[in-house]
Amino acid sequence: DFSVNHNVKEAAYEYNYCLEHGTKPVFAPRQAVDTDPTGAAPTTPTSPTATVPYVKPSNTNLCKGGGFPKQREVERVYGPMGQNQASLPSPYTLYVYGQQTNVIRAHEMVVESAQRVLTRALDHYGAAQIHALKLDIYGGALCVRKMKGGNSWSMHSWGIAMDWHPEANGFKVNHTQALFAQPIYVKWWELWEEECWVSLGRARDFDWMHIQAARF
Repeated sequence: DFSVNHNVKEAAYEYNYCLEHGTKPVFAPRQAVDTDPTGAAPTTPTSPTATVPYVKPSNTNLCKGGGFPKQREVERVYGPMGQNQASLPSPYTLYVYGQQTNVIRAHEMVVESAQRVLTRALDHYGAAQIHALKLDIYGGALCVRKMKGGNSWSMHSWGIAMDWHPEANGFKVNHTQALFAQPIYVKWWELWEEECWVSLGRARDFDWMHIQAARF
């Protein structure tokens, strides 16, 4: 069973919150993280406002390989929904709807790529900055459901999409309000794009929490 019957300490990492199941989750307080070993002081981003300049990236195609399949091809490439999931260690602690984990769980064909991205993010930002920027608040990957407002299956149904800090980067929120639209997060998104993942926020300016291993 790919959903609620897993041991909670393993399932919570993969089970992206489904709006049709239960109430809105509450994030548990995160413990402070030690100062970055490089000595750099962590930067806490300010609240986004409409006055923050936003320039849509001219090129989000930083993919160094052949890329992931298009959305219409995912079942042929990734197999049945909800299956073929795998776990790998996360390079830093993640906070998933009130629980801590050091595991990334997603489709077996993309989980190593996600692990590389997080490792490079840690190298770039450092542990203290990761925590200050809330790049450790994870919304999960696998959730077999339809896309919000549509009849097509969500990319989460195959465990090939991930959400990051959902509370601050809502589905209908654009760059004027999304936390991860601020300039300090550009490198975060570029690291994903170098691995061929697609950000809905960067590409279409909504759902800034969402990154997927599938092209439009």
